[in-house]
Amino acid sequence: MRILTKSAIAAVALAVSLGGASAQDIKRSITKVAGDVYRFQNNFHFSLVTVTSAGVVVVDPINAEAATWLKANLSQITDKPITHLIYSHSHGDHASGGTVFQGGGALVIAQENATDAIDGGVPDIRFSEEMDIRVGGKTFELTWLGEGHGQDLIAVVVRPENVAFITDAAAPKRLPYRDFPRSDIDG
Repeated sequence: MRILTKSAIAAVALAVSLGGASAQDIKRSITKVAGDVYRFQNNFHFSLVTVTSAGVVVVDPINAEAATWLKANLSQITDKPITHLIYSHSHGDHASGGTVFQGGGALVIAQENATDAIDGGVPDIRFSEEMDIRVGGKTFELTWLGEGHGQDLIAVVVRPENVAFITDAAAPKRLPYRDFPRSDIDG
């Protein structure tokens, strides 16, 4: 019988979560969408990055490695700090790694149904149905999508660019299967 150390178990877990890809195989990029709005890609996951005159607003840190890479590579588009972190929802594949940004003082925003502690931190601001946040000449319209893919999924629209960020939402009649653990498909 072979006994694995904690670090060996963590390495296996990381490899499984990356689909067996090594760190150098991870596809990461920052791509302009419109105006001051960018899309950050980390393999199959995406997040939204918006540069404002007051700082950078990030929607979804994805995970610690992705957030660390994004923070280190923001200089591709700006020299401003990350001032706001918005969680689209509290599932681990979108809401892990936020502590990377919180160390710099980022204000954390989540829907009120989000878990009490997201990635080890408590959100600074919670909202129920809708909320607008104004940061450095941009407006971020946050809208709760109701129960479905979890209890706290939101859509984010950035104005004046009119860019929407909606993740993990699907129409039930278009799904080839209907078994999503911890999700209310009909909702």
